[in-house]
Amino acid sequence: RDARPWSGWVETGEDDLPADNLRYFAAQVLDTIRVLIVNGDPSAFPYKDGAFFLKAALQCGLQPNQLSPIRTDIIAPQDLSTQDLHRYACVVLANVARIEEDWPRRLADYAQQGGGVLIFCGDRVDPASYNINFSRPLSTGLSLFPGPLGDLKDAKSREEGFFRIQRVDSGHPIFRDIIRQIDLGTTQVRQFITVAPESVKDWTVLAQLDEGGVTLRDEVRKQ
Repeated sequence: RDARPWSGWVETGEDDLPADNLRYFAAQVLDTIRVLIVNGDPSAFPYKDGAFFLKAALQCGLQPNQLSPIRTDIIAPQDLSTQDLHRYACVVLANVARIEEDWPRRLADYAQQGGGVLIFCGDRVDPASYNINFSRPLSTGLSLFPGPLGDLKDAKSREEGFFRIQRVDSGHPIFRDIIRQIDLGTTQVRQFITVAPESVKDWTVLAQLDEGGVTLRDEVRKQ
């Protein structure tokens, strides 16, 4: 996470109180952001690879022919224990089948020091492994998981063959800027894993499926 120091100032126009019209600042600016992707579902066919679409999304530039400042490293699950996580701004577990015993502590320590952790559950995930390892008490007091994983819900028995996103909180920052550009109601969800939140009263539902399943929740935890 090498950063370059920058300094500058912000100045407003003349008014009756000139003493606060000029303010100086200093900041550490990153040229690139490194993201570690732990790929739990590799494939020789790119569109079937568990990290393919995630990597493609992260490497999209803001403008055509513009490189993204995000650099991705992709590793196998068995290599995570030997990685220096602090080289990365974020660690992503992408459809990783099982959680090793030392991962929750390492990931919690990393998150406590400012790192980002994303966990994407897919069809390879073993809920029992996640529940056992992420439920262990950590010295940091930080829990990375919202609650126990439940059953895998499949849409094969439905006439359409998929679930639809029925409701979203369009005012939330995660949806606010994209809700006018895409119709989330056309999104097809074929499988999802249920989560039983430990404290339902602390959750805000951001998106919900037409069969009642919650696809996205928001919780603010004070640490």
